[in-house]
Amino acid sequence: MLRNWIVIGVLAAIGVILIGYWLSLPSVPDGVTPQGDYDDWIKSIGAIAGGITTLSASIFGALSKLNDYKKAKLDIETKRLELEEKRRKQAASET
Repeated sequence: MLRNWIVIGVLAAIGVILIGYWLSLPSVPDGVTPQGDYDDWIKSIGAIAGGITTLSASIFGALSKLNDYKKAKLDIETKRLELEEKRRKQAASET
């Protein structure tokens, strides 16, 4: 699932939105005790945890995808070198 660039992009966007939401939550000034629900704390913890998790997943997916590209590039280069070696052996055997 994390091998798809669309999924990686969506996870990154969700992470940025959640962290932006967390940053936009009102802060309580020093020395003031908030009155009322603890929903703001729950929202804050949920937003930052969700943001960090989704951003981490998107970064992991992107790095994994880039690692796959590097591996494929090395495989192509290996195949190219093997083909070149075969051509040299064939040319040497024909002469």
